[in-house]
Amino acid sequence: MAQILVMDTSSIIHYLHYYRFDKFHSKEIYNKLNSFIYRKITEGKIHIIDKVYDELQDRLETAEIKRIIHPHKKSTLDLLPEVQELIEKYKILGIVRTLASEELELELTKYENTIADLFLVAYCKKLRSQGHQPILINDETRKSDRKFIAKIPTICIAEEIRFEKIPDVLFEIYKDELEFSLDKNLLLR
Repeated sequence: MAQILVMDTSSIIHYLHYYRFDKFHSKEIYNKLNSFIYRKITEGKIHIIDKVYDELQDRLETAEIKRIIHPHKKSTLDLLPEVQELIEKYKILGIVRTLASEELELELTKYENTIADLFLVAYCKKLRSQGHQPILINDETRKSDRKFIAKIPTICIAEEIRFEKIPDVLFEIYKDELEFSLDKNLLLR
């Protein structure tokens, strides 16, 4: 079974923050790491769903990744029924009870239309049903933040979906491919 990494929005935006390199080589290493991630996206080994793409704001630091992702983003149009089931299964009743009916409707609409979290889980379930081994790349902790729906790690545990933080999984899966050397001539400039 092929392992496929499915990245969430914060992992795309912040993955370079996880890697601390010495100050003399960091730019070159970051560029190589960026190129590596971009290559894996174009090869179909890292998947980005349309909802994650939509969550990426149009900012200078996301322009290049959005350009690369755009032709490769994975559609989630077929996943709404699964997402609706996940909402029912993982809504936090203590918080639901505190919401007025209008607030509840607004929250439901956000989770059904714009928030990527449950679409990521549904997409991983779809990949698994197709014989793949999805790994959801996510930065969240299980600590409650008073959201309407349980956190992604909690849902992944219940749904038996592997989830990891990006620095752990990249070097586990792609260790041999992530070995690269520094060009000393570039460093002397």
